Amino acid sequence: MEISVAAVTANKRLSKALIRLAAPLTEIEESPKAIDTTNEPFDIFQVVLMDEPETYIDVEPAGSGSRILQVAVGLPDTLTFKPQDDQIFLSAIKKQIETAVEESSLSRETKHAILSRMRQL
Repeated sequence: MEISVAAVTANKRLSKALIRLAAPLTEIEESPKAIDTTNEPFDIFQVVLMDEPETYIDVEPAGSGSRILQVAVGLPDTLTFKPQDDQIFLSAIKKQIETAVEESSLSRETKHAILSRMRQL
C-alpha cells in the first residue's frame, strides 16, 4: 500500500508548510508500504488536501482499471500554516488521512494495519 499526500490550494502558506514537513510526511506516506493489497480494490491511496472545511471528504476512485483511490479532504479553519504550528498541521493531516482510510472500501484488516502503522509514528 502506498499513501500519497497532495494539496490543491490557493494558500501559499499551506504549500510552504508541506515543504517544511516533507520528512515527517514521507514517514506517513511510507508507513504502510509493506502491507499487501493484492486482494484490495486499490494500491495507492492519494489524499488531497483542499481549501474546504474540516468535515469535507470526497472519495473518488480514479477510474476503470486504476489502482488509485483519491480522497479529497478539508482542513480545520484554525490552522495558520506558520512554522510554530507545524506539529498542529501535521496532526491535522494525520487525522484526515485516518478518516479517509476509515471511509475507504479497504478491508477491515487492511484498514487496521494502515492505521496501526500510522499511529506508531
